[in-house]
Amino acid sequence: MNTIGKIIGIIGYGGWGKAIENIFHDLGYEVICADRELAPGLVSKEEVMQKADVVIFCVDIWETVPLIKGLMPLAHSGQLLMDITSVKTWTMLEMSRHNIHAIGLHPQGQPGNKGWKNLNVAVCCNACDEYLPWVLNVLEKSGAHPEVCTSWQHDKITSNFQCVIHAVLIAVVLLFKRVGIKKDSYAGFSTSLFRVFWCLAGRVLAKSAGLYSGIMMNNPYAVSALRLLEKNFRSLRVLVERRDVEGFNVVFNEALGYYSSVGDVKEKSALVTRYINLTDDASSKNSVCITLAENRMGIFAEITHIFYVCGVDLSSISSDPIGDSFCFFANFACDKEDERVQEALSQIAKIKGVSVN
Repeated sequence: MNTIGKIIGIIGYGGWGKAIENIFHDLGYEVICADRELAPGLVSKEEVMQKADVVIFCVDIWETVPLIKGLMPLAHSGQLLMDITSVKTWTMLEMSRHNIHAIGLHPQGQPGNKGWKNLNVAVCCNACDEYLPWVLNVLEKSGAHPEVCTSWQHDKITSNFQCVIHAVLIAVVLLFKRVGIKKDSYAGFSTSLFRVFWCLAGRVLAKSAGLYSGIMMNNPYAVSALRLLEKNFRSLRVLVERRDVEGFNVVFNEALGYYSSVGDVKEKSALVTRYINLTDDASSKNSVCITLAENRMGIFAEITHIFYVCGVDLSSISSDPIGDSFCFFANFACDKEDERVQEALSQIAKIKGVSVN
């Protein structure tokens, strides 16, 4: 395994930038970081490029390729460039232009207290890069689950896992708006399955439009995936219009057969039922469900501190993982309509990435 130098450079000092800084510090590396603006403890982007043996770009999808392109003249022989964006084809192409080592990472989730510990991380390497064993070793030592692929394999798969799913969630919310479904209807007519779907849609909409436009519009396979989705919807519509029960059964069983080949239907159904029961419990008069779009360090303390400052006595508070995020279930000694509880929930709802149900 190639022994890489000791200086790790990070450009982009948001959630993932800080998490990766901590990971490499824990592994004994010297880390230097840059952000859009100079700040105490940070250096310039140019200094990172000149001094670091490994440079990791941790910026917004729309910013990544222009940033790499602008800094490439400062890259030097033997340097390894990496990024952590959700789309890989164009970033990998840009990082590889000048015979510089390039490996792309895509952590499948948000950074937790231990960075990417327990997360699947796609590792994109388009050539037999000599630094790949070092990257895999770093990921495994820090608790990640690496999956090696090429950038185009990654983007083809995620065009379905990400682009299609996000598009469906956004499209259905817009459907409800355009057919005029009112807020009061959700309580009286929604099924348990709908409530799960609605929570997933809320998780997407709690983030920025720029994130999802970046994921969809920079993935070279997104349009073909969305066209196939449109074709499948059209086929189902025709079956419904014709009241073709036999044809519908064929399509349903085809979907069931595929799902059963890659996952346990009963197990996943039971998992959804567990989530529904938890959220139903949280809908009682002295309970609330607080959903986090990302599980970041200190969020639990921040939430409980708000309850304390507002004078709310918590009889219990627990968390439950939902995918790569968490739900907090808080139980109060008083009714949740109490003005102290309402004030606390109002403040908690203002925290970025947090929704209160």
